[in-house]
Amino acid sequence: GTVDNCHADGSTTIKGGLIYETAVGNYTCNIINSTNKNNLNVTTRMGGIVRELGSSQNNFTNCQNFGNITSNTVFVGGIVGHNKDNSTLSATFYNCGNRGDIITTTNSYNTLCAGIAGRLNGTISYQYCYNTGTIKGAGGHIAGIFSSGSGTITIDHCYNLGNIESGAGATKVDLCGISRHNVTSCFNAGTIIQRSDCYSDAAIYAVTPYASNGAGCFNAGDMYSNFTNANAFVDNGTNKTSHYNIARIHGLTSVVGGAYYDPKRVHSYTRAGSNG
Repeated sequence: GTVDNCHADGSTTIKGGLIYETAVGNYTCNIINSTNKNNLNVTTRMGGIVRELGSSQNNFTNCQNFGNITSNTVFVGGIVGHNKDNSTLSATFYNCGNRGDIITTTNSYNTLCAGIAGRLNGTISYQYCYNTGTIKGAGGHIAGIFSSGSGTITIDHCYNLGNIESGAGATKVDLCGISRHNVTSCFNAGTIIQRSDCYSDAAIYAVTPYASNGAGCFNAGDMYSNFTNANAFVDNGTNKTSHYNIARIHGLTSVVGGAYYDPKRVHSYTRAGSNG
């Protein structure tokens, strides 16, 4: 089926986004030109447009979330929260965006929150998607576009302008401007801040920690952590020479992760020492 030009156009705080779930089974669901403007304050997994995906094929085109989402549980996204029962499916996101702030208060490494989708498994594609809202979690995987999932994940021509933050009490945290997965032609300009003191289970990346299949990415977002490594891009990706960084990086150790950098702001491509 198709949902086209449907809107939750209020200014109140409610418990759900536009759609609870797509039909469970071997179906194709198209959601087009639809928006949510309500703020969501929930105790469940949640997405601004769809809470969970059950259909085998899900296509999102020109969908946007404007509302703020606050949740005390896992799997939260501006467009989609998660896939039902940890199933494997296909989903495409084309020209979709999140402008609301997303905040999760659960201190767990399984907390997955992001501007577009929290957790999805399968064949997932993001093209021309963006996030401008603040994404903040007490712990877990926190990202501007897509948090985490298994399968074939492609992220192309997406950008993040929102701040990515972790709480001071986080026991495990993984912050990314775009996603933990491979990305191509993406950029981050949001500030990334890791406030907790969990060194062994923490890392922050401006774009992605897995850039071996990515190329042509750019970072202009300053990064700050006193407790863990801070990396503009992964430091061992095969295509890292096509990435560019102009932002300040402050971490316990720091890696630019790209052959191009501004020598006035980033003094060395090689791994820096303590508080580099």
